[in-house]
Amino acid sequence: MTTPGRRHASFAVPAVLLLLAHAAPLAAQDKTGIFLGRVTDSLGTPVPYASVAILSTKLRAITDSNGRFRFDRVPVGSQAVAVRAFGWKPVLFMIRMEEGQEQSFQVGLERAPQFLPDLIAKSKSTTKPPEYAFTNRYDGFFYRRVVRSGTFRLRGANVWFESAMHTADLLQGIPSVRVSSSGGMSTVDFPGCKGGASTRVAVWIDGSRVMENDHNDALDFVSPSDVEAIEVYRRGGQIPAEFQTDACAAIVIWTRVAP
Repeated sequence: MTTPGRRHASFAVPAVLLLLAHAAPLAAQDKTGIFLGRVTDSLGTPVPYASVAILSTKLRAITDSNGRFRFDRVPVGSQAVAVRAFGWKPVLFMIRMEEGQEQSFQVGLERAPQFLPDLIAKSKSTTKPPEYAFTNRYDGFFYRRVVRSGTFRLRGANVWFESAMHTADLLQGIPSVRVSSSGGMSTVDFPGCKGGASTRVAVWIDGSRVMENDHNDALDFVSPSDVEAIEVYRRGGQIPAEFQTDACAAIVIWTRVAP
């Protein structure tokens, strides 16, 4: 979700994103628009059964046998769209909906590398909470919470989730992280990044890196009410290999619709 007043920068995703049709006027609707499209691979072959979600809303769809999806009543304004399919890299991008208009996109997915899972002897300390016990969702989060250095917060087990007005508020109280509020907005600052070889803070949402120059803009891609878990790595040496980039710190967010 993009907070009013923030600039909207371009967002690069590791996939081919083609605009198939410009917004076309439709019959007047009540502050909604139509968003439809097709999910394919890099060669244009349809990807059926892909999940398409408009974050910060309850709008969800599964692509048909031709890779097509459609949402008839998408709220106006900037919306973050997540596309996921088993065996493919997830894609996250922004759309700007106008009242009574239709937007059509083609989203090209890239194959995700397949890894055989490591054999890990788990102690009781690695046991997932009961509400997650019968699903493999968030497995990486729970594993890293035991074996990695960093700060890990989970909805239902942390007071910040109940009071957060902005996603940045979920980082309140973390050592060496400063959260400031001004003009109705919250921002996050990592003082330890200043003066180093890199001052970039990487933001990841459901396994996809958000390519924004300002990490606070990236945090606005998702509403705090949609966040299920969050990992914060305050130094480059803490960041796990799967989130390792040129950044000095990393914020890893898992939403309630994460695969």
